Amino acid sequence: MSEFRRDGGHRMQLVRLALYISIAVLSIFYTKAVHMDKHAQSRIAAAGNGGEEENDQSGAGGSYMDGGKKGASSGTGETDRIITVPFMNQDDYPTGCESVTSVMALSYAGVDITVDEFIDQYLRIGKYYWKDGQYYGNSPYYYFIGDPRGNGFGCFAPVIHDALVEAAGGERVKDLTGMTLQNICKEYIGNGIPVILWATIGMQPSYEGRSWTILETGKEYIWPAEEHCLLLVGVDREYYYFNDPLEKSGGTRYEKALVEERYREMGSQALAVLPGS
Repeated sequence: MSEFRRDGGHRMQLVRLALYISIAVLSIFYTKAVHMDKHAQSRIAAAGNGGEEENDQSGAGGSYMDGGKKGASSGTGETDRIITVPFMNQDDYPTGCESVTSVMALSYAGVDITVDEFIDQYLRIGKYYWKDGQYYGNSPYYYFIGDPRGNGFGCFAPVIHDALVEAAGGERVKDLTGMTLQNICKEYIGNGIPVILWATIGMQPSYEGRSWTILETGKEYIWPAEEHCLLLVGVDREYYYFNDPLEKSGGTRYEKALVEERYREMGSQALAVLPGS
């Protein structure tokens, strides 16, 4: 009886071994078949896309696109992307957000310039003073109002546009004022070009600030308090990303609907500096 059990156990071991070998062989064939099927599918997909690779960066401009990264479509005609732009803060320029943001854009585009050079050589500084019981000053659409290094208000896109043209050349500066942020992201961020944009500090609502009589027109002007200028560097499904000079580092993000509201609030003003050839 004991001998029968030993022989029977031996035969059972052989049967189990044969079964394990059969399962292993079938598993190998199945894995290869699945791999071949996936490989074939990817080749078919690539052929359907004109042979484009997953890491293709075709588009306007060429090498300047290497600073960013592409991702999936956001479903709004934009391409998810964050451009790596060296960050600068405005610690030494308390009201100079426009100048610091402009220098980030210029530097990324290959223009060798400092914030002090931008202010002293290219930025139009206007007048602002108290007389006969009221304030007088230039229009912020023609001049920077105040001192970027100290007390001041700021300026709007036409002033910065002219300064950028002087610094980089007219053919490289694009006025995007009036464009939607969706189109800006599609045409500029998606092609590796950061955008100077007017919104508000921390995307808070603006409110009526100090008023003055415009020297050019004699009309009263009310400054939109919380006005801010920052560099748009990226977009994804939920957020826009910025180099915000009021922060300590880049990559500040704000919800898309909020940014779009503040952007419109500031007149949909935006500028871009194209890279040099």
